[in-house]
Amino acid sequence: MIYAFYRSLERIWENPLNSPFTDNTLLSIILEQLLFDESKKNS
Repeated sequence: MIYAFYRSLERIWENPLNSPFTDNTLLSIILEQLLFDESKKNS
């Protein structure tokens, strides 16, 4: 699950001009994903 998430991030970083994301958007996506994973582990 998280592997696919990181692969998608790699594609974004490899193609920054093709990506609609700004740095802040990307950061918020990462933080949300990490928080989501943590909450699932603790449940």
